[in-house]
Amino acid sequence: MKKYIFILAAILFSVSCIQDLDELEKYTPPPWLKGKLYSQIEAQENLASFAEALRLTGLDTIINTSGLFTVFAPTNDAFSLFFQDNPSYNGELNSIPLDELKRIVSFHIIQNSWSMRQLATLNINGWIDEDDEDIRSRAFKKETFLRSANKSYFVEYDEEDGYQIRTGETGNSRSVYAVSRKFAPVFYKEYFDTYGLPVSDYEFYFERPFEGGFYFAQGKVLNEEEIPAENGYVYVIDRVVEPLPTAEEFMEREKDGNSYTDFLELIYEFPKFTTNLDATFQQAGADEGGNIDTLFNLTFPDLAINISSEITDPTGTSSKGNIQYHHAMFAPTNEAFTEFLENYAKGPNQWGSLDNMPRSLKKIIVNSYMSSNIVYGSDINGGFVNAERDELLINEENIVQRGFGSNSTFVGLNKAIVPRAFSSVSAPVYLRRGFYTFLSAIEETNILDALKLKDQYYTFFVIRDQFTGVLADSSLMITERNNRLAFEGFNRSSLSKEAISISDLRKKILNHVGVAAPPGIANKEFIKNLAGNYLVFDNLNTIVSGTAPTTYGLNGDSLIDAQPVLLLEATDNGESYEIPTWLSFSSSPMSLNVYNLNPNFMGLLEDAGLATNIIGDEYDLIFLSQGTSYTVFIPSIEALNKYNTDTLTTEELSNFLKNHFVPNHLIFTDGSVPSGDYPTMNVSEGVHLKLTCNPDLLTIRDKNGFEIEMVEAEDENANVISTTRIGSSSDNSEWNFISTGLVHSIDTVFISGMFQ
Repeated sequence: MKKYIFILAAILFSVSCIQDLDELEKYTPPPWLKGKLYSQIEAQENLASFAEALRLTGLDTIINTSGLFTVFAPTNDAFSLFFQDNPSYNGELNSIPLDELKRIVSFHIIQNSWSMRQLATLNINGWIDEDDEDIRSRAFKKETFLRSANKSYFVEYDEEDGYQIRTGETGNSRSVYAVSRKFAPVFYKEYFDTYGLPVSDYEFYFERPFEGGFYFAQGKVLNEEEIPAENGYVYVIDRVVEPLPTAEEFMEREKDGNSYTDFLELIYEFPKFTTNLDATFQQAGADEGGNIDTLFNLTFPDLAINISSEITDPTGTSSKGNIQYHHAMFAPTNEAFTEFLENYAKGPNQWGSLDNMPRSLKKIIVNSYMSSNIVYGSDINGGFVNAERDELLINEENIVQRGFGSNSTFVGLNKAIVPRAFSSVSAPVYLRRGFYTFLSAIEETNILDALKLKDQYYTFFVIRDQFTGVLADSSLMITERNNRLAFEGFNRSSLSKEAISISDLRKKILNHVGVAAPPGIANKEFIKNLAGNYLVFDNLNTIVSGTAPTTYGLNGDSLIDAQPVLLLEATDNGESYEIPTWLSFSSSPMSLNVYNLNPNFMGLLEDAGLATNIIGDEYDLIFLSQGTSYTVFIPSIEALNKYNTDTLTTEELSNFLKNHFVPNHLIFTDGSVPSGDYPTMNVSEGVHLKLTCNPDLLTIRDKNGFEIEMVEAEDENANVISTTRIGSSSDNSEWNFISTGLVHSIDTVFISGMFQ
């Protein structure tokens, strides 16, 4: 009995303590904390219009019951400005359709509770340490309460390109699930500082200056401190912020007479629909077996951005990256796009129409207007890189519309962006129908970036599909395997098809790209190409070749002269020429060329310990450094026999032989290197060759300036180019070599005393 009396007394004492605590001031709610969010908003006289909007939409009960939110509440004056811009509403909230009013109000409600400090100190990996100067706040976007409705698209199936969206109501309808709520930007000084941006970039899109503090999209936060509520914070802003459009929504809407629907239709040729079973069966009535729509996810995997999705995370999923990453979308007006097609699709020898263009070209056109990164006004004025990795500089006079969207910034243009693929030396291949096979090879080998570099001059040799080109000689054929292009050639030697690897194909094309124009001074000129080899220009006969005689077809046995024909497309980094077949390049190491010109000279190199015999005529010149280029002057057998090399010591023989090797230079007979003294490999005696380099004639002089030897371009044993194999030993590519050596045959020997 005593036990129960004790328990009862303890309970009564506890209740008494609780009552006493409630009477203490520290446990009494402060007078400014007037309950949950709606109650706090309702208590502010200057927020009466927004409070009424919350009540009309039923959102007042949501933010006043459970959950954590942050509300950016427009003032009464902000609503007055809104009604001035929207006179059809007659200045009354009741005149706004309820669904539209709910969209507007929902966009002002942010998920979770955010203090001012928290707004400016978040990264995608969590809160930043303000003491760490290397960590900056980059997460400027916040998820709103607004989720757009699922959207229906009309689609048609094309056997070649798959599903395509049609803007007209034709084809089958597909409902796309709205994966994410909309996002809204919150700007603050630290954000601009983090990215090194001027605050004027804010004004570029929102047409009002940034004056410090915080901005919710175009709405300036007026209160110096957040207004706390039991379940979040309230910020008072001076604008009603209408839901920000996606890039797609910008292009769907005509503004100031500017429409972008033609360009949008091109983007709609690249959709991918994936069934979303989870979202499908979560629809009302699904559990009861009702007739429900199948819901799809819509992506654009071939394009840089997904114009329709609120998801901006690089992974493409609804993840934390959305609060930091933002895209950029440019679009030509219908008039600008029509003018572009007239110039780059419908002209002579061109594709005739946009429909005729291959998918790869259409993708280049679209991606030229996109960037996976946000683009501000300072970027536009200073230059930026688009998704095609083209450097763009846009004239502000051509901007007819600008806006900050929920997934992308948007800039409308009255002048089209011309992809560099259409203005560089690749232009003839990409703009003419007759080079489709070569175009496909460029695309599959991913070398377009190399071809369209600015501040470079290229000489590019391309091959036509028909008549005298890659299809006629069967040197390059396209087949499709596993939804990818595969390349084959007909080997005339074996009379069979052979697969061409992507690496070999890449090297073949790069061998066709000279990195300069031949000056046209010498009869025979040598220009390095992007593959690390050399193009040979016979200016007397207007013939171009590689380092080996040109043959017809893949590994052909009949010789052909490749006479280039200039293609007249306007290019800004060189000139393009058509030739009838692939150029040929020799794969011959320095040791083999030395041996072939004079096996006795190679024998002396072996005697001096400068070379080792591997097998047969294969030698390793062990005193040469890998990665260094050499020019070698090889005495004839007769000249070498006249010099008593057998009287030399090993060291003397070594120095004598090294007199004939000039490192770090490829000295052709075209006068492309300056005349002067060139050090030889005979470093111990400091021997330099005195060279006079004129077009088609290379003269070697002694220390007194007297002529010792002349090398003429017409000599078949002059300008013999040597190559070095690159890559791993397991790489069996027949094209995996670069030119690192040059051999000239001479009729004398170089003795140290001649030059000292």
